Formats: sequence, C-alpha cells, structure tokens
Amino acid sequence: MTAGLIFGALVFGLAQGGAIALLGAGIVTIHRGSGVLNLAQGAMAMFATYIAVGVAGASGIHPARSLLLGAFAGVVAGAALGVLVDRVAMRPLVGRPPIVRMTATLGVLYILVSLSQLIWGATTRSAPTLFGAGGHRIGAVVISNDSIGVALVALALAVGLGYFYQRTRLGTAIRAVADDRENAGLGGIRVQWVGSVCWALGGAAAAIAGIMLSPTLGLNSFILTLLVIQALAAALTGRLQHLLPTLLGGVGIGVLTALLRAILEHVTAASAPTWINLTDVQDGVALAWMIGAILLWRRRSRDASGQTPNRSEARIAVDPAFRTAFLVVAGLLALVVPLFLHASTLYLLTIGGAYAIAILSLVLLTGMGGQFSLAQASFMGVGAFAAAHLLRDAHMSYWLALPLSGLIAAPFGAITGWITLRAQGVMTAVLTLGVGSVITGLFLSATVNGGGLGSLTVTRPDALSDSVRYCWFVLVVLAVLIAFVSALRTRRTGRVMLAVRDSETAARAVGVNPYGVRVMAFSLSAFIAGIAGVLYAGTGGVAAVNAFGPFNSIALVASGVVGGLGSAAGAVIGGILQATGPSFVSGLPGLSRLADPGDVAGILLGALLLVQVIAFPSGLSRPLLKAEAWVSRRTRGQLGHSATAAPVS
Repeated sequence: MTAGLIFGALVFGLAQGGAIALLGAGIVTIHRGSGVLNLAQGAMAMFATYIAVGVAGASGIHPARSLLLGAFAGVVAGAALGVLVDRVAMRPLVGRPPIVRMTATLGVLYILVSLSQLIWGATTRSAPTLFGAGGHRIGAVVISNDSIGVALVALALAVGLGYFYQRTRLGTAIRAVADDRENAGLGGIRVQWVGSVCWALGGAAAAIAGIMLSPTLGLNSFILTLLVIQALAAALTGRLQHLLPTLLGGVGIGVLTALLRAILEHVTAASAPTWINLTDVQDGVALAWMIGAILLWRRRSRDASGQTPNRSEARIAVDPAFRTAFLVVAGLLALVVPLFLHASTLYLLTIGGAYAIAILSLVLLTGMGGQFSLAQASFMGVGAFAAAHLLRDAHMSYWLALPLSGLIAAPFGAITGWITLRAQGVMTAVLTLGVGSVITGLFLSATVNGGGLGSLTVTRPDALSDSVRYCWFVLVVLAVLIAFVSALRTRRTGRVMLAVRDSETAARAVGVNPYGVRVMAFSLSAFIAGIAGVLYAGTGGVAAVNAFGPFNSIALVASGVVGGLGSAAGAVIGGILQATGPSFVSGLPGLSRLADPGDVAGILLGALLLVQVIAFPSGLSRPLLKAEAWVSRRTRGQLGHSATAAPVS
C-alpha cells in the first residue's frame, strides 16, 4: 500500500468526518437545548437533502445559482422541520423521562423515512455537488473539489458554531439551559423558545451535512438516515454537551474509517474472507468509538428508573377462572380460524405470530429488565441464518435446528449486554443500535450468507409444509414462550430482573449483581428473538438480510411500544399491527393505487407511536386488560363468584 493511497484516504476521511461532525454537532445542539437525544437526525438530513435536490432541479435558472438556491431551500427546510418536531412531538413530552422522548424521535424517523419513499421512491439517485467536478493533484493523488469543499465548509461552520455559543446572548442562554434548565427558567430565560431555536439549528446542521455528503454517498431514504450511528458516536465524544470534542470525534471517525477500509481492501485483495463483510466497516468503527467514549466518562450513579418507554402502572387484577376461560376460547379460535382464512390472510397471521414472538423478547428485556434494545431484528437474523446453515450444511433436523438457532443467538445478546454495562437509558439504546448495525453489516451481509442482497433457504419439514399447520405451529410456539415469560415473572429470576429494573442501587444492596442480570436479560431476549427469526424466515422459506436491518429493529420497537411492552398482550397487539399494517392500508379507499402502501402504513405507525407516547403512555394493551378485568368483575358478580383475584402475568 503506497503512501499516496494512504494520503488520499486521509483526505477523503477528513471530508467525510467533517460532515459527520456537523451531523453530530446538530445532535449535541438539540440535546443541550431540549435534553432530547434525537435519533431522527439522519432522517432529517435525508429529507432536507431531498428538498434541496428537488428545488435545484426544478428552478430552471443557471446551474450554479440553482445549486445555491437548492442548498438554501434545504437548510431552511431542515430548520423548519426541527421546529415542527419540537412543537408537535417534543413539547407535549416535557418532563417525561429521556427514554420516552427518545422513543418519540423514533416515530419521527419512521414517518420521515416512509414519507420520503412515498414521495421520491426507494431508488438511489445521484445528487449534484456544490463544489464542481474535477480536483487538484498532489503528487500521485487527485483530491476532488468536493472533498476540499466539504472539509472547508465543516471547518467554517465549526468555528461559527463555537463563536455563536461563546460570544452571543442566545448562545449564552443555550448554555444556561444546558447547565440547569429549571434555574434558567427561573432566571427569565424562555426555555421553550430556546429549545425551538436549538431544534432549528440542529435541523439546519443536519441539512448541511446531508447536502455535502449526498454527492459522494448517493441519496435514498436509508443511506443518510443510518449515518446517525456515526454521528451519535461523534456526539458521545463530547458527552452530548460539548461541541469541540464532538467535531474532533467526527473527524476522527471519518479518518479512521477511511484508513481502515483502505488497509482492509489492500490486505484482502487476493482472498477476501467469506464469513465477514469487511467492506462495511463504518458502523464497526462507530461502535468501537462509542464504547471508548462511554468508558472514558466518569462513572455516575445508576438509577434504572425511566428506562422503559411505556409507563409502569399497577398490575390489573383478573379472576383466575375468567382468565382460564379466556385462554381456552383464544386457543379454540387459534385452532379453528386458520382453517377458514384466505392464503394471503393466513400468511399475515403467521408473520404476525413471528413478529409477536420478536416483540415478546422486548417485553422480557424492556418490560421486565428495564433495558432498551434496537438490535432485536439483528438477533432474529442471527437465528434465521444459523438455521439456514444448520439445515443446509449440517443436514440437521428442523426440530433440533430451531432451538439451537435460538441458543446461537443468545451469545450475541450476552455480548450486547456486556457492551452496555456502563450505559443506561438512552445510552443503552444508542449502543444497541450500533451493535445491531454491526451484526447486520459485518456478519449477516457476509458472502457466506449470500452477500448484502442475498438470501439462504430455510426449509420447513414435511410435517409443517402445509400453511395451516405451520401457522398453528407458530401460534403454539408463541403460546409456549408467553407462558415461559409469564412464569419467569413469578420466579426468582423474574423478581430479580424486576428489582433491577426498579432500582439497581436497591437491588445491589440486597446482594443482586445488576451487571449479571443485564447480561442474562439480553441473552434470554436474544434467544427468543432468534426463535422468532427462524419462524419468520420459515414463513417465506428464505432468510434475507434486508429483513433484519436497523429499520426492522426500529419497527419492532415502534409496534411494541404502541402495543405496550409491559405485558404479553402488548406483544400480540404489536405483532398483529406490524404484520397487517401495509395490507390494511392497501385496502383503504383511495390508497390502492399507491406504489407501496407499506410506506403509508409506516407513516401511520410513526404517527401512532407519537400519539401513543403522548396520550396513551401504557400502550394499547392497557385499556384491553382493563376491559377484561371489568368483564371479569361483572361476570363474577352476576354468577356470585367469590374467587380471589390474581394479578395479570
């Protein structure tokens, strides 16, 4: 590897890192002014960039002026989008736990991604550069004008933001709000207005980053959106508060990623490994950077309160006899209904059962363990591809491959739990998002699994070849796992998990090791998610990488939070919602002509998530469980039944 190639990689990494630093600076700006960790920062960059490209292409004026006009429109759109998110989604959540407000940004992300696909499609398009074609030769290396321009703009904006925060009255007010929001309000600072300004600045910074990066990376709904992982790593360098470390972190991530990619391409040019995808190292670098940044933070007291996105409420008492009768009726319906369903509806019911199992893994991890995870779809992928290899390469029986695939996924969960030991709340969510991206990008996309767009066959046994029998099997597995999670809650393991969820300090005082409980919770959750992945892949007969990416994990969390992660009923509701949403939307009047009704379903799911966290913080399962308890009391009263009520499990 020549010095020229290394120098070229450094320059390219410097430019990319500068744009990532701006995206991270936007995250820090929003967090300082509002206390919200914005996971939709990349999606805001993507949406504003689409507007910029659209305005530039439709202006009909001189090309250079059209590019400037488009860039200006994109920046204004980014700022306006930030203010809109603050006013509509964030202000109603003031005073709520940070994990709840962060969950709301997942709804914003889902809306923006789905809306962009609905308007502009899912294909990748090229974006014009503001700095013109060509470049400058330095020795044997040609440095593009785009790389030079991005680096200079990033440097200028970094200096400008630093001056703004240190030398202006508004910057001083933002720093005061970041230091102590309550005292700043008592001192006469308009805290909500400052928050809106920070959201506007964060949205504008996201737009600038997207406009500068899109000529190199391309423009679609996912590329810029997923850059939030690297931007979060940069923001963690500055502890979500300080701009200079954030900017240096972004540049460091960009340079390190470019150098590592160049070195790996040189080393593996002759014989690339098939078990790992070394061309997709950026998320691995970002995850390692996140871990290092968190390890360098001063250890703080760990209070697990507020780590669940659904509000914890008292258990609802239901008569045991009524609950038994209800379960018997539900079992009979599960046995009879699939016999009369159309093939497409039967498929949706089967997929819904697999999704419900995946969300049940979140009920165990989040509802019982108090840990937030954005890696569940990746755990599903591990299980699905493990089953594919066991069935194809080891010629293993399906009945043995199914549980073994879950066991193979469990160590990935244990490693994730170990990685997040120093994190809590929103930091756990950030790290698990990075872990999930690494699992999907490096391992699931490896050549041995068919590559990034490939797939492997998951063959069902002859006993499950019939669609109805397979649907029954999925529902039986769901029922067994629900019984397992419900029984776990009443055993010592479940009580320990609940104790750690409520207060790690109190749990430690009575001899419980919270770290061990966290690793165990992630392991059990990954096991259940791995089983869900095998069942999901078996429905269509293939394990495909694009079904187990970060957006799929976000969708599972969104559906789970809407259903309610405090009970198994919430998992069932979330699974049905996740599976039937696109089909339901396609049947609505006026929407049947849309290219992909799933995009409308995504918009509705994101909006439903926002409405839920604002108005129904316990999820949709809560009113249903209350209705069940009411019917139970009325029935017991009419029959003169005097059995003692038992809590819902």
